[in-house]
Amino acid sequence: MDAMKDRWNGDDLLSAESQSRPRKRDFVYDAIKRSLIMGEYSLGEELVALKIATTFGTSRQPVMDALRKLQLDGFVEVVPQVGVRVVRPSPAGTVDYYRIFGALEGIAAEMAAERRTASGLVILRNAVELSSRMVEEDPDLPVEEYLSLNRRVHRAIHFLAQPGDTLNIARTYWDRSDFLMAVTSKLGPKQWFLSADHEHHAILDAIANGDGSSARELATQHLVSIGGFVAEKLAEL
Repeated sequence: MDAMKDRWNGDDLLSAESQSRPRKRDFVYDAIKRSLIMGEYSLGEELVALKIATTFGTSRQPVMDALRKLQLDGFVEVVPQVGVRVVRPSPAGTVDYYRIFGALEGIAAEMAAERRTASGLVILRNAVELSSRMVEEDPDLPVEEYLSLNRRVHRAIHFLAQPGDTLNIARTYWDRSDFLMAVTSKLGPKQWFLSADHEHHAILDAIANGDGSSARELATQHLVSIGGFVAEKLAEL
């Protein structure tokens, strides 16, 4: 938890203690969410509000407000009279989650193919090639670095698609997906990095060729495949 707090001690950020209750809540929410997405908590791990409040120098109430917000996001569950713990998603529910997420990303890829521009394709190609190079050079690439590279590829697809406010919807899905990929990647090999890299290249080619139908199908299946990996690892717990 101290490491989590250290990330928020930059000169441009106020301490939690100096902020109003809504801002304290957001401060703590952002810090815990960041740690969850980076896989720093285990599935089912208990989050003790009093301990978190002490870490951030705030009262218990803003912490509980932050945890309730994280519950709405699907990261934790608040059990009355019991406490708060990191969610432990079911394999079946995870497959369904990625099917829905895949449909969203598929539509974005199709729109990207339809609305592609030369400059946008350069951004996407650079993102795909950077991810590919990093994965090939380091088979043991830390999962948090891969997730950052992966998110860059998908942001580039959305940039090409120009979907407007729907990008915020996709960001919410990616936050939870990164959390699931981070915690389950600790349970086994990361060969899926290479598989995902090959899929990124195929999606790029379809978008560059203006083949919206193929781009949509490939992007959808890409997310469904990730969901299958995550669900398989969850089933091993």
